[in-house]
Amino acid sequence: MLLELTDTLGEQFDVAGLLHQLATAATELLDVDAAGVLLLAEDGRLVPVAATDVSINRLEHLEAETGMGPGLESVRGRKCVNCPDIEREGERWSRFARQAHGKGFRAVHAVPMTVRTDIVGGLLLFRQRVGMLCDDDHRAARLLARAAATGLLHRRTVHYLETVNGQMRQALTSRIVIEQAKGFLAGRYNLTPEAAFLLLRAYARPRQERLSNVAQAVIEGRIDVT
Repeated sequence: MLLELTDTLGEQFDVAGLLHQLATAATELLDVDAAGVLLLAEDGRLVPVAATDVSINRLEHLEAETGMGPGLESVRGRKCVNCPDIEREGERWSRFARQAHGKGFRAVHAVPMTVRTDIVGGLLLFRQRVGMLCDDDHRAARLLARAAATGLLHRRTVHYLETVNGQMRQALTSRIVIEQAKGFLAGRYNLTPEAAFLLLRAYARPRQERLSNVAQAVIEGRIDVT
């Protein structure tokens, strides 16, 4: 899994696919129920680019709009931010805490995506129950975030024309297509969005196809991923 997050040299490299993979890997490997990824733009803004759940996407956008939340604190402070009980953070992140609690989440943890002095964004981890992550999960979350950051930074170094904002534009454009394909598959086959994403990934990975290309083909009816 870590190797896949750092393998960004191929022509089929897809920023959105990498970040969706990071979020999905977090939910598969850690004791969390949902995850999201924020990328740091060249102007200092944090932009939501990937999420395992629609509600996480909305919470990420809320952070970006209000300038308050665990993801922003984590990136700005370049440190992990742990909130084992969201209900107690009403004053710290009022709107975020209220909406997160309303969507069924009881704890949130944020991990900066950083390599040495370089930081590219943050990984948000949500739980539906109160409590801290165990030490092993904390270490694993930091490794996942660092692996993805290494991949993005390495890609920018090798392909120097790919700026921070260039990667972000690609991620946001691809994300729209991926979300549309997830919705299409979920509706047609009565799947959850998470299961629909796994279908897309299972089709793309062995064929070394960009996730966004597969998603576009699904929408256009050119391939069947089931």
